[in-house]
Amino acid sequence: MEKKRNYQIDNIRALAILLVVFGHSIILYSSKWNLYTSNVSVPALDKLKIWISLIQMPLFFALSGFLFSLQYKKTAYGLLIKKKAKRLLIPYCFVGLCYMVPIKILVKCPGYENINFKKIFIKIFLGKDNGHLWYLPCLFICFMIAKPIFAFSFDSSDKKKFSSALKILSVILVFSLFSIFSGKIGKLSVFHGIRLPKDIMKNFIWFYIGGFILKKGTAFIDILNKRKIFVFILAVVMSVLSIIYPRYFSFLTALVLVIAYFTIVPKKQNKICDFLSKNSFGIYLFHSPLIYITFTFLSEASPFIVVGLNFLCFGSIALIITLLIQKTKFSFLIGM
Repeated sequence: MEKKRNYQIDNIRALAILLVVFGHSIILYSSKWNLYTSNVSVPALDKLKIWISLIQMPLFFALSGFLFSLQYKKTAYGLLIKKKAKRLLIPYCFVGLCYMVPIKILVKCPGYENINFKKIFIKIFLGKDNGHLWYLPCLFICFMIAKPIFAFSFDSSDKKKFSSALKILSVILVFSLFSIFSGKIGKLSVFHGIRLPKDIMKNFIWFYIGGFILKKGTAFIDILNKRKIFVFILAVVMSVLSIIYPRYFSFLTALVLVIAYFTIVPKKQNKICDFLSKNSFGIYLFHSPLIYITFTFLSEASPFIVVGLNFLCFGSIALIITLLIQKTKFSFLIGM
């Protein structure tokens, strides 16, 4: 019998990609981003970007962990490496070298004025300036380390509930500490300018939490499903606190928001969400480099024009590129 599709995951993924695209579209007005600057100040968008940054990647990593927890015992380690390399590392190289770098060179993005192969190698393959593509190698490593960690903490029998709980808590504690102190990793000379170790420390905890929700937390989510109004209010309150006091509430707010998504988002099928979910990876790959065009030539334009072009026009272009490549024999270049 064919297993019933979990439409909630499709709905969450669709909302997540919309958040990412919108977050990239407004990043020019973020006080925490200095690659490009604008004399136009939009405080509301600055605050909104802080909130989006809290949830967008934790949500994507949690979704990946949730889905991986369904299959990690069925896939041999060697096959897992092969599948994830094809899905993540080939698109990383293709989009980085054949799409992102050429666009940055054409618009003379800062750091790309006098570019050469050596500098490109350092930026892309050492990860010192890989833009939005940092997510792909980070997710690849998360898959590699998740298989033994999931087996260690989730495969205990029901007769050993205390032992299982202790293992889960130990994993969460260790990676939570890694997440909290991940900023110090990038300051080590051996990792100077290389963000991958820091990214793994920060994001594997969300990958693990996604697996935990499926393997051990379904009863908890079911309880929260009956209290959706409470969950929504809590998410709003925590979001406000995290914007006002980001140093103290960011991690906890992200955790509440991830749980809220798995609680509040409907489980019914939505054709628009299905479509966006199916093409979300391609949209992610192709959208972000396009915003450098707007930021180069229209940085002082009205925010309505800048955000509209970035979100609607470039979002649509990223989707069209994805659909076109899907129809060719080169779809493997974007992990499809």
